[in-house]
Amino acid sequence: MSYNSSSFVSSLRVLPGVLLLLAAGCTHPGTPSHPATPATAAVEGAFEDDAHKPTSIETSVIAAGKDTAKQAAVERELLTMMQKPGAAPALVQEAAQHLDYVMQVGATGPEAATLAVLAPMLADPARTDDARLALDRVPGPQVDALYVTALPAATGRTRLGLLDAIGTRGIPGAVPVLAGWLNDADPATAAAAARALGRIGGTAALAALDSAHEPLAPVVLNARLAASRKIDAATAARTADSIYRNAAAPLPQRSAALRHLIDAQPAGAVTEINAALLGTEPAFQAVAIHAISTLPVPGSAAELASHLGSYPPAVQVALIPALGTRGDAGAIPGLLLILEGPNVDVRLAALEALGRLPGSMEVARRLAALATGKGDEAKTAFASLARLNGPGLDEFVRTGAATEGDSALRVVFIQQLAARNQTDAIPLLLGLSQSPVENLRLEALDALRAIAAPADQRAVIAWALAAPT
Repeated sequence: MSYNSSSFVSSLRVLPGVLLLLAAGCTHPGTPSHPATPATAAVEGAFEDDAHKPTSIETSVIAAGKDTAKQAAVERELLTMMQKPGAAPALVQEAAQHLDYVMQVGATGPEAATLAVLAPMLADPARTDDARLALDRVPGPQVDALYVTALPAATGRTRLGLLDAIGTRGIPGAVPVLAGWLNDADPATAAAAARALGRIGGTAALAALDSAHEPLAPVVLNARLAASRKIDAATAARTADSIYRNAAAPLPQRSAALRHLIDAQPAGAVTEINAALLGTEPAFQAVAIHAISTLPVPGSAAELASHLGSYPPAVQVALIPALGTRGDAGAIPGLLLILEGPNVDVRLAALEALGRLPGSMEVARRLAALATGKGDEAKTAFASLARLNGPGLDEFVRTGAATEGDSALRVVFIQQLAARNQTDAIPLLLGLSQSPVENLRLEALDALRAIAAPADQRAVIAWALAAPT
């Protein structure tokens, strides 16, 4: 049965999850004071932009509230609507939707008579959508059993839908049945069974997947990875390792297995990452680099940064930003060392990353020195120094602007006062109006134009007017 989309959407105007609140009298303080029925007032109070009146089904559910007897009566009423011959599809869908809600919130769960009526509908291609609309979200072993029991009688699209629902519900008792469908002649059925086993997970599901006739099929490998993660870390690591190191397995699944292996076995993660980076497969290198930013292994950034020079330049350029994003100061010595390397792209990546890591005087001086040059490296070093954050760095820059003996370096520090918005250095900059070095005076004036406070504007203007053109 196909859905009537416009009618179905209209049936969702009042969310079932809100109905219980409405029944308890929870209305908005701004509820209009004009006379209205309790049900209408509740709906208007909760959704003031929706002036529709509740449908008859909504009214019944609202009126039932938390009363067990009334809920049971509404459950039977909704079930009758679903069975009514010739009923409009939209009405059946609305009844199924609200039946789902009533069965979920009922204190005693769904009635046995209700389940008995819905059970055969699950395998009926003409009624399965309605039955699943009522049952899919209702928890409990009684409902689980309906899906497993209906599966042998289902065919085609209906069977695929039930397999998907069984996986979503995570029914451990369905594993033996799913194992039988795993090697079905219909590829869609076999794939759906594999996905369901992966979502259920556990030792039995993994064992079933290990017996698949096509063990290297992508859907089977994906399911094995998913199922193993629901057992324990050691099993997840063994499963991932067997897939990752199998050269006959598809590359996407081997790549996914590498990430699973890194996650499941943190103690050996740096070794696996290092091996992948030293290898020749870009897909594995990408997975390894992506894993670095969240790797829960102390000292991993320092170790990987110390190996930077052993990786190909393209790998270094991709790896260095990940080290910067990680924010671990342990990477700093390796990044400083790589600044001496021959590859300009690697050096630029290292300079950019240094500005994102915890700052120190050593790093600040190195960046300042490089910023005195020309070209992209000087620009990147200057930008990273402006971002650098750490204890004492503002004072370090301010002192450099006041006393640095190297004139080129002192210019960088003066420029940094503006780039870092160090307004506490305004008196220092104003004092440089008396410097005998013209270049320092001009740089200080430029910095003041960027950060001077309104109270300092008169002094800045007077200085600018007095400056030779």
